[in-house]
Amino acid sequence: MRISAIPAAALALCCALLLALFVGSSPASAEVTGLETKSYTATAAADEIKTLAVACSSGKKVLGGGFEAQFSPALTQQVLASVPQGATGGENGGDNANAWVAEVHNTDTVPHGVTVWVICATVGS
Repeated sequence: MRISAIPAAALALCCALLLALFVGSSPASAEVTGLETKSYTATAAADEIKTLAVACSSGKKVLGGGFEAQFSPALTQQVLASVPQGATGGENGGDNANAWVAEVHNTDTVPHGVTVWVICATVGS
């Protein structure tokens, strides 16, 4: 069983809503270009707290992100964090976020895969 924090349809809807917020006919609107989705997958060993991060390409900012943990049953995982990260390493990087970080605790007795995603774009002013 796969537990997904951001199903594909929700991810697409999130991107569309974010783009609608940034792109408009007003001259004061920010221009969003170069939309990209990146991911990183690793294995969380038995009873391991695993922290994964995936960064945007140079010059791009985080629009959103999430994770997927392949745990079965679902009760063998604890989500500790799923947050944007700033260029200086602080969580909730705000306007300067350039990566997404997920932290999960695999409480199972066997290893499980974890994937973290970030949605990025170049955001003009």
